Amino acid sequence: MNSQWGTIGFIFACLAVCFGWLPYAGGLFWLLGAVFSCIGLGYRPRTFAWIGFIISFFWVILWLVMGLTLGTLAALTLFPYYIW
Repeated sequence: MNSQWGTIGFIFACLAVCFGWLPYAGGLFWLLGAVFSCIGLGYRPRTFAWIGFIISFFWVILWLVMGLTLGTLAALTLFPYYIW
């Protein structure tokens, strides 16, 4: 199980990309992906852990940019409601 933490983190990071538009599921998947990827960095092989970590880091940057652009940090989780 030790070498699979990075793979689990990568899967949750990919789910965060797919379901990021949902109000709470995207944030939950992102958080789980970030945590499991950070745990997976301590074990070998680290390839999926690094990719999951980079995807999670990208989502943090995107969340902050969208939050500052739209005026609130909850803007990305409420983004579908702004469109309608």
